[in-house]
Amino acid sequence: MANELRSLLLELSERGPVVVSIDDLRFADGPSLQMVLFLQRRMKSSRLLLLLAELSTVRSPHPVFHAEPFRQPNCRTIRLDMLTRSGAHTMIAARLGPAKAQELTDPYHKASGGSPLFLSALLDDYQAIHRLAGRLETEPTVSQPAFRNALTDCLYLTEPAAFDVARAVAALGTVGSSVLIGHVLGLSTATVEHAIASLTATGLLDAEGFRHPAARTAILEEMPPRPDTHCTCGPRPRSRTKGRHRSRWPNNSSRRTRLPKRG
Repeated sequence: MANELRSLLLELSERGPVVVSIDDLRFADGPSLQMVLFLQRRMKSSRLLLLLAELSTVRSPHPVFHAEPFRQPNCRTIRLDMLTRSGAHTMIAARLGPAKAQELTDPYHKASGGSPLFLSALLDDYQAIHRLAGRLETEPTVSQPAFRNALTDCLYLTEPAAFDVARAVAALGTVGSSVLIGHVLGLSTATVEHAIASLTATGLLDAEGFRHPAARTAILEEMPPRPDTHCTCGPRPRSRTKGRHRSRWPNNSSRRTRLPKRG
């Protein structure tokens, strides 16, 4: 299969330029990465262009491979930053027209954090509400399906710990201390800090917490109800009893109060 694909791409490149685009490179397996290296080596003599996309805030699971293609003289690294206000205005205008873009740019740029993924989802929800209800919303409706789906996709595509860290930040109401979040989740401080950096880079968080309060609400609502669990924000007190003499009181109950005997 790999040999056939290589032959096909080289044959097509003899007829005209061929562009091969690979998104989320870190999910590629070993044989696929070897294919990428092969194509890059043939780029000097073939009309091939490789576009490799990855999240800069996520650690590469293949550091050896990662070093190989990016040190080649025919490789260029282009960092894509978040949308500026002007970029958001252009994107909104392309979807809704210049007049509506003038009205929506500021609130939508703020709510999306400049993320094209979030902004596109907000615009999808805006158009859906307009079609169904016939009303126009100036404020972003981040509780709608498209934004919620984009939020979930974003969390799953970043650091493995990002979902848990986002839930912890939502529960605590602020980014707060990485040490505290790590204690709550049972993660190292370094892991929490890297996850927070990833969530900030995606436009979901800022220095204080969630850029939009409704995004925090959406994450809290997606958290499964677990009445048997609780959040520990400090060291658990050690039990004063051992073995069969441990307290039988459940966590969610209160101790009974003895009433004085009647005289």
